[in-house]
Amino acid sequence: MIIDWESAGYVNPGLELLDVSLFWSGGHKGLPDERAFNCFFSSYSENGGNLPASFNDIIYARFKNKLEWLEYNLKCALGIEFSDIIEQSKGSKRVLKAIDSIMVYLEIIPALERRLEKS
Repeated sequence: MIIDWESAGYVNPGLELLDVSLFWSGGHKGLPDERAFNCFFSSYSENGGNLPASFNDIIYARFKNKLEWLEYNLKCALGIEFSDIIEQSKGSKRVLKAIDSIMVYLEIIPALERRLEKS
């Protein structure tokens, strides 16, 4: 087994909490399942996790990773990061997925803000 720690580093705990809760509740595909989303936060809190006082900055900080992923894939698609035609093709496909991911996230922000106010 190989573990790739290339992207390992310090992560804001509130940002990691939001990322994982969205992934586990289907929020990476659209509006997260409310029951799963709420269950994640209540379980986290009940087991000693400290919830941030405010999620407002955390909600918008998620764009940093999304935009960096878009930038990386644009560089691949343009041959700046890789000159290999296969990697350029993969980059082109991931560019479209990255843009779609950003658009999906933009659509769910108002609902996230309402849900996280209750946390």
